[in-house]
Amino acid sequence: MGVTLIEVKKEITKPVEEVFAFVSDPAHDPKWRQDVLSAELIAGEPGKVGASYRHEVKMIGRRTMQGSVEVTESRPNDLFACRVSGGPFPVDLTFKVENLGGRSGLTVSVRFEGGAMGKIVAPKIRREVERDVTTLKELLEADPPGGAA
Repeated sequence: MGVTLIEVKKEITKPVEEVFAFVSDPAHDPKWRQDVLSAELIAGEPGKVGASYRHEVKMIGRRTMQGSVEVTESRPNDLFACRVSGGPFPVDLTFKVENLGGRSGLTVSVRFEGGAMGKIVAPKIRREVERDVTTLKELLEADPPGGAA
């Protein structure tokens, strides 16, 4: 199966610590990811390696599906990674946060092995990730310091 990699970069006018604190806890996902209806920590510590979350996600049409998120890597104020299961194929998400002198550079990477189907849905997934990262930027920048998390 072929691997599909989608990367979206965005500059956010918030310090690295605030951006990382928000993206490194999947319980925040419903606030900025349009497809995530709910997210709940079910094991471990928020944002720490090994933590597990239950997600309810909106699929095409009105259908919803239960999924899970497991934190696979977390380096404070630098990198956060997790594996999302429960959809048509597992997805690895990575959030890389860079210090831009009081602002943050955020790179969101989405990696999955979806074969031919993955290639077909990749443009739609890219648009969704771009939309969601824009929502994240607007949400964090609209909040007073330390307020979004």
